[in-house]
Amino acid sequence: TDGQVEPFEKDQSINRWRIGLLNCYDLRFADVSKLLTEEPPYGLGSDVLMYPSSWLKSTGDLGHWELLLKSRALDGQCYVMGVSNARVDSQETVAFGRSSIFGPIGETISVCQDDTKDEIVVATLEKSHSEDVRRRIPLRTSKRRQIYEAMRSRIQAQQDVDRTVE
Repeated sequence: TDGQVEPFEKDQSINRWRIGLLNCYDLRFADVSKLLTEEPPYGLGSDVLMYPSSWLKSTGDLGHWELLLKSRALDGQCYVMGVSNARVDSQETVAFGRSSIFGPIGETISVCQDDTKDEIVVATLEKSHSEDVRRRIPLRTSKRRQIYEAMRSRIQAQQDVDRTVE
C-alpha cells in the first residue's frame, strides 16, 4: 500500500469489536495507541488494544508492564490485553510473564495466576462499560486540538529559529 490507512466504517452492531494489535515495545509509545483508539478521522476507533509480548523480567519487576498497560487503557478508554510468554528463569533472557487484561478506567480485570506456567487469561468485556466511561469522562470530545496544533506550530517555529541561529 501507499502507507495510508483507511478508517473503519462506523459499525453500530453491539457484537462487533475493533481490536488494535501492537507489539510489546509499542506499549511504551502512547501516540501509536492513540492512532488506534481515537475515533475517525483521527484514528481507527479500536475498542481493545492487544500487546503480544516477551516483556523482560528486569523492567517487569520495576512495574513497567502493569503501569504501561494501565496507562494505555486510561489513555484510550478501552480494554487492554497484555499477552506475555511464561517466565522461564533458566533462560538467558528472562521474560516477565503476567498476561493481564485491564479495563477502560485502568482497573485490573484478569491476571494469570502463575507467571511461570502457560495459562489462558479469560475475562468478559462489555462495550457498555467502555461507553459509560467515555460518557462520564469525555476525553474524546474535550480534546482541544486547535490549541495543541497552535502549540506545535509555535514549538516548530522556535526550533526553526534556533537552527538558523546555530
